Amino acid sequence: FKKSSIKQKLLAWYLLAIIVPILLIGTISALLSLKIIRTQALTNAESNFNYITKELDAYTNNILNLSQDFLASSTMFDIISLNVPITQQRYTEINDYIRHMLLSNNNVQAVNVIIGDKQWRSSLRKNNIFNYGTVGYNDIAKLASEKNGKPCWYISGVNSDISGIFFARTIRSVYTNDEKGLVIFELSRDTLNDIVTPHNTTSAGYAFILSDKNKYIAGTDKNPLPTFSEYALNNINTQTYGMTQSGGYVIFFQHTSSPPWRILYIT
Repeated sequence: FKKSSIKQKLLAWYLLAIIVPILLIGTISALLSLKIIRTQALTNAESNFNYITKELDAYTNNILNLSQDFLASSTMFDIISLNVPITQQRYTEINDYIRHMLLSNNNVQAVNVIIGDKQWRSSLRKNNIFNYGTVGYNDIAKLASEKNGKPCWYISGVNSDISGIFFARTIRSVYTNDEKGLVIFELSRDTLNDIVTPHNTTSAGYAFILSDKNKYIAGTDKNPLPTFSEYALNNINTQTYGMTQSGGYVIFFQHTSSPPWRILYIT
């Protein structure tokens, strides 16, 4: 170094005193920025995830309230608890109530009510709900009866595809708890998609609603759903809620009891 020229010494000093510190500071700044960006991205993802879980909870509560309001209406109460005969007027009143429910609430696509030998069936689309005695109806009726008046959720379809989402509960007398019939709502998948779609951007993450059997109910296209590691799957399947990682993804998850679904948010 002593034998180097003044020009070479100045160049060495320039590199050591100016360029190297700049590169070092730039690298550290870049790493810190990446950490801050990642932390902010996770914070945003968690915020979106919490929003979706709250919206889904509000959605399911709204469906439950619709069924309770219907069963608590004066006409229904008279029929199922006071054993008042179903006259043509009462039949019409129930039919009008159901039609009003469909027109005033976009969460429900169709309604099927069975009381004794009477049936009310109304839909926003033609032939949009199971009829009395069909395989789907029998499956729902069996499930609802096992719940003993508590609400139940039924998903029709095969393998990973579903053809309909249904809410049902048996109709029971307030005084005797005797089973009088069954009420079924077919639910709108569009509403469920609306809950998660605003947050489904590739930069922020992907949101999915799956059944307890991992059937795709709503969310993004099925293709972005990655294959998770056994570690991540074990966390998702055995824990009620939490966060796990797999293949570079961070996954927020939560199980809901009624309906028995799971929410995933992947970022």
